[in-house]
Amino acid sequence: MPKNLKKGAIIIPLIILMLLSFGVLSLAKFISSSQSNVEAAIDSRFDDSSISLSSKIDKADNWIAYSDSAYKYKLYYPKQWVGNRSFENGTDFLQTYERFLSTKINLKITVAKSFDITPDAQYTKFGNNTFDLYNDDENLKSAVAKVNNLYYNLDLKQDAYFASPLEFKSFFFQVLKKFEFLN
Repeated sequence: MPKNLKKGAIIIPLIILMLLSFGVLSLAKFISSSQSNVEAAIDSRFDDSSISLSSKIDKADNWIAYSDSAYKYKLYYPKQWVGNRSFENGTDFLQTYERFLSTKINLKITVAKSFDITPDAQYTKFGNNTFDLYNDDENLKSAVAKVNNLYYNLDLKQDAYFASPLEFKSFFFQVLKKFEFLN
């Protein structure tokens, strides 16, 4: 040992080094545990069921109307639903018209010469219109009305567009309520 080194002089730096190491490890552990709380708080913002695409829909009074003079009906839909498809095939299905927003929502009306209404369909009336509700699934609502020997089949399909099943069903009823048959 060198002569100018006192006994125990090496122990003090080792103790300081150990205390610093313990402090750094404690700080790292604290930061690590706090990080999971921060991540949980951020993730919970996006789990809120009140945040949905449907929250951006205009009120029903501001919906846009599609009128079909050949088959005499008027369908109302939110202006945010920008996709549009319309085709006629001339067979049993006379015409199909769709409005959609990506794959998240699809509103479709099909006019047909015939339609088999299932025995378990529920009968409902909105204004002067009578509909048979034959599909009430979590992601698909369907109703059909018979007017002037034609069947008007309305389907509303969603993929995580509405915040709740009740909101989805209520919206479908708004579509049926606003649907019009023209003279």
